[in-house]
Amino acid sequence: MSNYHTTLSKLREAGNWKGRYAYLVTMLDGGTVEDAEAAEAENNGGYKESTSHADHEPIDLATILRYNGIDDALWSLRAMDGGEIDKRCRILACCCAARSTPIFEHHDPSDATDNELDAARKAAWAAALDDMITIFELDMKGTR
Repeated sequence: MSNYHTTLSKLREAGNWKGRYAYLVTMLDGGTVEDAEAAEAENNGGYKESTSHADHEPIDLATILRYNGIDDALWSLRAMDGGEIDKRCRILACCCAARSTPIFEHHDPSDATDNELDAARKAAWAAALDDMITIFELDMKGTR
């Protein structure tokens, strides 16, 4: 399982996602796309119960991406576990920007430069490193 994972209960707590939640639950329960689309249409007013997936059973980001697509996978980051999710999200954002840069440069060569992307990536890693150093220092002092 990846470091990016959540649970059904955390997805419910994260906000108003009822229709897309029903879609995911239907797919997790082994339903078809048609079943999932019907569940999404029926469940915008409440959350659908899963018949096969426990509330606190981990669901990784790749599963949400496979069943619900990129928009829902990115939305679900707000409900992810993994301890360092904020740092990981910053790094993921930099990776996404780096991979999509050629597309944007093709349409507007004056847009973000490689230097700007490198700076953003370095800032994300620096923030992660600062947090790791703080944790290490707390561990050394025995205060964590």
